[in-house]
Amino acid sequence: MFEVRRWLSAKQTRSILHGIECPTSRSGYSLSFEQNPSGNENHLAQNIPVVISKYQMFSKHATYIIIGGLTGLGWELLKEAARGGGILITISRRLPNDQQLQNIDEVRRKYCSVIECIQADISVFSSISKAFNQIKITFPEQAIKGIFHGAAVVDDALLPDMTEEKFDKVLRPKVIGTWNLHLLAKDLTLDFFVLHSSISSAFGNAGQTNYGAGNAFKDAIAFHRRGLGLSGQSINWGALKLGLVQEKTDEYLKSQGFLAMKENEIVHCFIHSLFINSAQVVCGVIDWKTVMNVSPDMYHLTSRLQTILEDLNLIDTTVIKQSKISYIKLSETEELQTLSTRKKRTKVLETVSQIAADACAVDLSIIQSKTTLSSLGIDSMKGMSFINNVYKYISCKISIIAILEEDATIESISDLIIKQIEIDDEVKAIENHERPVYEKKTTQKCPKKDRLEDIQCEVRIDNENNVNNSFSLCVINSEGPRCLHWRTREKENVVYFTDISNFQIRDLNGLKELLIETRKEKFVFKSADTRHMKKLAMQLKDAFTQLDSTNL
Repeated sequence: MFEVRRWLSAKQTRSILHGIECPTSRSGYSLSFEQNPSGNENHLAQNIPVVISKYQMFSKHATYIIIGGLTGLGWELLKEAARGGGILITISRRLPNDQQLQNIDEVRRKYCSVIECIQADISVFSSISKAFNQIKITFPEQAIKGIFHGAAVVDDALLPDMTEEKFDKVLRPKVIGTWNLHLLAKDLTLDFFVLHSSISSAFGNAGQTNYGAGNAFKDAIAFHRRGLGLSGQSINWGALKLGLVQEKTDEYLKSQGFLAMKENEIVHCFIHSLFINSAQVVCGVIDWKTVMNVSPDMYHLTSRLQTILEDLNLIDTTVIKQSKISYIKLSETEELQTLSTRKKRTKVLETVSQIAADACAVDLSIIQSKTTLSSLGIDSMKGMSFINNVYKYISCKISIIAILEEDATIESISDLIIKQIEIDDEVKAIENHERPVYEKKTTQKCPKKDRLEDIQCEVRIDNENNVNNSFSLCVINSEGPRCLHWRTREKENVVYFTDISNFQIRDLNGLKELLIETRKEKFVFKSADTRHMKKLAMQLKDAFTQLDSTNL
């Protein structure tokens, strides 16, 4: 302290920044408090990093590029960046319309910022490269310090209906566009290289394989750039309430546990994400209790969400209980299986109608028994909500393919559910009878203690149009994974429960037909022994009450 006073009193304090290039962003000031001992007038200046506040993230002496900054998320973030940013460039495939130009002019005058719009396609390297060169020529003294990529195209379809054209359409701006930006920015000293992603890449979403894959690529590029010592960040956004969001859509998202973020919340999360500077951040307003209740598909993410669920005391809700659920939860006193056939059908029709109304966000009054689900606007995401609620309220598992068929109606889906319930009732009744003597015969190589229900009957299996005689069909419950086991004259066959994506049992000309689908194959078992085929179906159903295999 004594030395400092001596220096100050002798007026030896001087600034040596004059004539020395000092970065304008994320740099402090360098001062020298002593003379050069050699008498040389040349002094060495140092860049001293300083901590900045979240309200000083953008510099008036820098240029920031926003891909897709004319609408939605990009526009909201452009307005925030204009508070501190000197030059903001929006790059889009289309030039702004008159209303957008008016909005830009208002922001420009309010924050005294320079805002320019450039038309370019980021998925075409020559196009986006030309845009970057134009920026450097127009603003040679203001270095590019931030790039924010939010351009996106959506074209949903279930995986069986996904085409190369749909994949290419969605992936081009997200994959090729992101890589082009990386190539153009790898030699720039950036403060920000932000890629706007989606929670679809973190949690998955049925019908959005292409969209999720594109966002996952963005997430990976953020980590790739970090590994190269470059700036890189991916923000996985949840539901956003931007533009003219329909009230029904907002209600639907809320019913699924995903609450739409308002504009001020979006901006707050954006600035906070930049401030904490993590490679990947998920931003969203999520009601985890609702998500876990209405989307049993999320159970496979429990381990990844362990900390969050424990903090919210929700960890118990993610454990799939083995206890059986009543067939329908329409009232506390009335059980569906005690109703007459007519009343049962009426009750199921009412419930399915309500489930469809909630899933498609439409008024219940417009739904009739002959109403097709396609006319209600059913899609993959709404379809997942529909089948999850059918299982939740009616304890009946149906395939999403069945409800996405063009001619699927409220009535046809209700009949499918009733038929499945009747089969389950019959199987449940069989469980109360004593086991026939011939079931004690051993024809399997596996130990008796590992076997669940060895069915001694003639069964035909139809696998890829090849029909074989099969026998000793049973469920194996050994120390390894549970599986369905049977033998033919040529070989033994096994299908593991973890590989089964869907199963169904139905009547066919006096026979019971069990259909089992895996990721690669489809098996059809036929037998006249209806009693034991029903019992086998019940074992599979009980197993799948614990192993939910539906994709998100």
